[in-house]
Amino acid sequence: MAPTSNWQCFIAAALLCVLCFPAESCGETLQLSALHGQLASPSYPDPYGDNEDLAWNISLPQGYTIDLYFSLFQLEPSNNCEYDYVKVLSKGKELVTYCGNEIVMEDRTPHNVHLTSPNNNMLVRFHSDFSNEEPFLGFLAHYRAEDIDECAVENGGCQQLCHNFVSGFYCSCRMHYELQPDNHSCRVSCRDLLYTYESDEFQTPDYPQEYPNDADCNWVVRVESGFVINLVFQSFALESHPDVHCPYDYVTVHYDGTDLGPYCGESQADWPPNIVTSGHEVNVIFHSDNSEQRTGFHARYFVTARPCPPLTAPAHGSIIGSNFTFKQSVSFRCKAGYFVNGSSSRTCQGNGTWSGTQPFCQIVTCDTPPTISNGRILFYSGSNFSYTNSIGYECNRFYELHGMSFRECQANATWSFQNPTCVPICGESSIDPRERGSETRIVGGREAVRGSWPWQALVKVYAPEHDFVTEESFCGGSLLNEEWVLTAAHCVTGRNENRPRFYGKRVPTDALEMYLGVHNRQQHTTETLYTSVQEIIKHPEYDAESWDSDVALLRLNQSVQLTDYIRPICLPEQNRRPGRNDDSTVRIRNVADGEDEGVVIGWGRKDYNRPTSNVLREVYVGVNVPRDECNEAMEFRHVTRNMVCAGPREGGRDACTGDSGGPLMLRHATTGRYFPYGMVSWGEGCGDEGKYGVYVRTENFVDWIKSIIEIER
Repeated sequence: MAPTSNWQCFIAAALLCVLCFPAESCGETLQLSALHGQLASPSYPDPYGDNEDLAWNISLPQGYTIDLYFSLFQLEPSNNCEYDYVKVLSKGKELVTYCGNEIVMEDRTPHNVHLTSPNNNMLVRFHSDFSNEEPFLGFLAHYRAEDIDECAVENGGCQQLCHNFVSGFYCSCRMHYELQPDNHSCRVSCRDLLYTYESDEFQTPDYPQEYPNDADCNWVVRVESGFVINLVFQSFALESHPDVHCPYDYVTVHYDGTDLGPYCGESQADWPPNIVTSGHEVNVIFHSDNSEQRTGFHARYFVTARPCPPLTAPAHGSIIGSNFTFKQSVSFRCKAGYFVNGSSSRTCQGNGTWSGTQPFCQIVTCDTPPTISNGRILFYSGSNFSYTNSIGYECNRFYELHGMSFRECQANATWSFQNPTCVPICGESSIDPRERGSETRIVGGREAVRGSWPWQALVKVYAPEHDFVTEESFCGGSLLNEEWVLTAAHCVTGRNENRPRFYGKRVPTDALEMYLGVHNRQQHTTETLYTSVQEIIKHPEYDAESWDSDVALLRLNQSVQLTDYIRPICLPEQNRRPGRNDDSTVRIRNVADGEDEGVVIGWGRKDYNRPTSNVLREVYVGVNVPRDECNEAMEFRHVTRNMVCAGPREGGRDACTGDSGGPLMLRHATTGRYFPYGMVSWGEGCGDEGKYGVYVRTENFVDWIKSIIEIER
């Protein structure tokens, strides 16, 4: 067969459109069944083309109608919408036809109009003719399902109660009626209605309205053995006969082999009597015929109980409760120094006996007292820890006791107070540092006394295989406890800008080496401890460009033993008003008046052009530099509220390369212990005149630090 020519295809398509009359029936029809969705003209948001025919058939489950809204409408205007248009149809009928735009034929556009279908189906058709003088964007429409309230029309066909829910409804019946198989009609259903509470009430169907015809009901009251039932009719009105006793509607009562009734009528003399059973069950039966209803009856019942033998209090104790009848309980209590051995409470049972066994009071003893980590129990007052015996606790060197130093065996057989803990003493050194000197030339500092800063950590980074650095580099850090070191985030972040694949990424843990108890970083001694790093946690808001939130925590691979040369530093109090520190005033809490200098330590360069130091050095710098003054002095970075500046305006005293991550320390006004007011982060030059060192404002990160080191421990 010869291939079809383009002209043949064109003629076939034209014939197909003629056969698809009316014209809008041509083209693709998209089927939509989601409860909400979006419709858009072809090529939207670009203008639609010529000879476009597209339809959307929205078909939702029964119980819904469809709400359609156009958020954009821009079609070619034409008289009677004969060129380009959108038609909306439902139930095979056209609801509306739209065309034009907000400039021309605005009245034919769906401006601020919500269209609602009469049922769960809607057809939207779009058509464009063979040409447009200018491009038009078309339309964007949205639809959503709207629930139909079937109960609003003739009660949904329900005989009694109708309940609407999303996409449907259901019928139900009033109390004492049962829904029939047609799921719409109701029939009285009140047989074998069981009541088991100790008091309750019941009544004929529809009370106080007239009861239904042809009703046969019975109510069974069945309570636990040991109770008797008191039944009282509080209202009573049943059809009667003047000559024949209760031939139509009546009530009978059955209990303990006794049959009472039938009862009918409306006067007080016709009512059933008040009934007290000897057993724990009663059956009330009601019958109505097919004519002449009355209001029926309303009855109430309650129970009374049988007694159990009296009980007495044990020696050294007391009894609480004096009602010795069924379901009632008594409890026993011992005086201080004794506890109840046996049943602490007993209940009167239905067979007239008490549950449990008679208790006695026994003197209290406590379990062996628990030990504490990094501490010991000082003394015992005997091996059998009875009431009022006590113990004491003492911590090992380098630790201090948190909690009470003693505990006593109490009358409830538990030790008083919580078990104390021994926590590392922070911010204190076994070896006194030098007195603050007047040196002006870390940069402009001096060698520290060996061991005077026992929390200083040496963090080495060497990872050429990871392309993070090509030679060994190092930073400082501060030991916070036996497992965690605080340092700067940029120390554990790739900084080789020539290798962008690694720039700003976290250094792998196997590239870090941690040294504690170091003075000369080239001469490790018996006081030096080496360990690897298990985990690196950078602050989630650290910015490698601005160096804001330049904070990281290093979790050690082992719990280190504290010595004279390895001890932790304290944390400051968390800054609770971060918004108040945006001004230029420096606020330093818990520092003695006049303390305007902190000490910085590290093995960094002695100045920008000199090599790093082998021995740990220290320098005192002023810490009361206003932030706006510091920002005016800097050229390349902004000093944020998470940073503080320190150092003299004239220069000469500063941290430098290699000191990053080390602490800028102050002493607490009350305890005299050191804490990191800041942490070495960045600067411009080292000790240059008119410049300052920039440090992490540690107090802004205390809560975050504690959340990590306390959760992880």
